[in-house]
Amino acid sequence: YHNMVWSLRHKNVPLKGVGVQALFDGEVDASTVKHRLDVLQELQIPVYITQFSVSGLDPAKHAYELEKFLRIAFSHPAVAGVTLNELWDHGPSHNSAGLYGENRQKKPAAHKIDDLWKREWHTDVTQEMAADGIVRMEAFYGLYAYELKAGDKICTGEIELSPPPEEENKGWVGAPKPSRTFVVSCDWEGHVHFPVWATPAMIALVS
Repeated sequence: YHNMVWSLRHKNVPLKGVGVQALFDGEVDASTVKHRLDVLQELQIPVYITQFSVSGLDPAKHAYELEKFLRIAFSHPAVAGVTLNELWDHGPSHNSAGLYGENRQKKPAAHKIDDLWKREWHTDVTQEMAADGIVRMEAFYGLYAYELKAGDKICTGEIELSPPPEEENKGWVGAPKPSRTFVVSCDWEGHVHFPVWATPAMIALVS
């Protein structure tokens, strides 16, 4: 697969990314997953995990192995996105691969994903503004709600941190991300600058 895509790239075929499936029946071999992603990283185009599931395990082990893979994929500079393959268990062909049981109740894997998405891979910052009116932070891509306070004055709103347009992105998905600046205007006198130092991520919401 790597060689085929490499050949297409050298023939100037316009490729925007590659998709790979990750369907595990049993435990996830972390070293093999990382090695294969490292090989695909050589292509220097985004890698999308288009189908990911872990089957054939009891609920607790299933959650552990699912988390193991997601941590590898999330931290790998080549990976641009992951799509989970199964929402719930529905029949022997899927063999307990879902996040919810056949009774639609959350399994440990669903709780684990909630914890990763809503706590660990989530940006929530509270800090005092510097004298120059600037707040600097590292943040995941996503939609953010902000609240600025000055005495009894409060200013609220939303900003969206998105990947830079292709024409502005000098590198590929694994390259360092440039800083982004947001200017927040309030009804009261003055304004606030938000230079956001972006890191590659799936999505994060702050509410």
